[in-house]
Amino acid sequence: MEKIWKDWIIFLGFEPSEYDNAIVMTKMWNDHLATHGLNAGSLEAFNKLLFDSSHVRIWHSCCVSCYSMHIEGPHIAADWIDGGGLTNLPTVFAEHGDETRIEDFDTYDITDLQIHFFEEASSYLVLGMTLDGHIVLDTKEKFGSFEEQKRKYKESHNDYLMDFMKTVKENHKKVLLPVVPKGILKISI
Repeated sequence: MEKIWKDWIIFLGFEPSEYDNAIVMTKMWNDHLATHGLNAGSLEAFNKLLFDSSHVRIWHSCCVSCYSMHIEGPHIAADWIDGGGLTNLPTVFAEHGDETRIEDFDTYDITDLQIHFFEEASSYLVLGMTLDGHIVLDTKEKFGSFEEQKRKYKESHNDYLMDFMKTVKENHKKVLLPVVPKGILKISI
């Protein structure tokens, strides 16, 4: 995956009843990537899995720059690729697949766009994943249940958003670490 694409995270918002279907769909996406790799055609196939099939009903989607995520007023805001959810992602990738600088995204990048479905904690679970299929946020797994997610949000709106962002960024950093080959034991002194 080109350097620039490592910063972008796909977020999906869906009703709790769709959780198992969303997990199955992410596994299908990973299987597709294993066979075809990350390219514009793969991203088109991903969009078909999400929007043209009966696998899962996604209510919200976006692709944002992980490290641009920040709190803006009472919301999380971030730089988006375009503003139309994931529908334009294959085109953007096809046009900029080899680019390595954020400046090359000027016509697609929307700065500080607020992402309201992150806060609709009483309606939606959220999955966040890198373009190459690594999950960096699963709100059901993080909170243990949908009810606990709602409780945490009601308890402290700002703490919920800060924790949401912190989890995404920490897990994203872990994904970028090189894989340690099996059999090599880390010894710390």
